[in-house]
Amino acid sequence: MSLAWQKRREIILEVLFSFEFQKGDEKEIILLLMQEHKVSKKNAFEAYAAASEIFLKKECLDASISQISHSFDISRIHLVERNILRLAFWELFFEKKLPKEIIISEAKRLGSKFATKEAASFIHGLIDGLLKEKEKSDVRSTCLP
Repeated sequence: MSLAWQKRREIILEVLFSFEFQKGDEKEIILLLMQEHKVSKKNAFEAYAAASEIFLKKECLDASISQISHSFDISRIHLVERNILRLAFWELFFEKKLPKEIIISEAKRLGSKFATKEAASFIHGLIDGLLKEKEKSDVRSTCLP
């Protein structure tokens, strides 16, 4: 059975956040995800694989976040918010499976759920800023398609 987009996104965020501290054994993490989230091995593996892909693109995604976040150095953005932004940017520019409005809405939801209401607004502002600059082709990052 396919995993709901919201749940998939939350699991990916959880794995991304854990990678900030230590990239543990894949099999152990997948088993833990299966137990904690009551998902199939296939769904846990897919979420883990997506988080791994995002983590591999971390430098590119962070460069894009830094370029848009004029008033905040990326190191000042909380880890949860930073990982929500990485996930949203990856979904927008690499995965491209959902409309941007849904991705923005989901990023705001994750910000409200796992950070603060203010974080949701901050996240929305950065995503909106990147999309506007991308439309004008002002984004200098060569790693974003």
